[in-house]
Amino acid sequence: MKDIKCIYAKEISVNNIIEVEKQVNYKFPEEFVHFIIKNSGGYPMCNRIDIEEDTESVNNFLDFSEEGNNYIVKTYSRNKGLQVQDCIPFARDAGSNYYCFDRNDNSILFWDHEECNEENGPFCVCDTFEEFIESLYEEENEML
Repeated sequence: MKDIKCIYAKEISVNNIIEVEKQVNYKFPEEFVHFIIKNSGGYPMCNRIDIEEDTESVNNFLDFSEEGNNYIVKTYSRNKGLQVQDCIPFARDAGSNYYCFDRNDNSILFWDHEECNEENGPFCVCDTFEEFIESLYEEENEML
């Protein structure tokens, strides 16, 4: 899997992950566990991803430490729409939309808080977390 550098990331222990898994009743994929241990709450330098015909951002990964500003359990608990649609959030964009795991098959979903409802659910971005990481790229600075 591609090595993504994250700023402001915190290292966490496997115990942090186990505690979160218990609280959200979900076992995270192994490749995600290896990644988040070193990147909890981090802001990726490669923070762009192409979804369908748009380029979206990945602002930060959610935090697996209770002290973090974007604690994953709080995010999951306060967004009932995520629960109804079987989504486990792990990262967010700049507009408070979430990248999530689909509880049923671990695929990566994009959950738009303005568009997702009972008729319109989140849409699939990638089949695996590894594919998600491989899809991230750094925005090029254009000279004017």
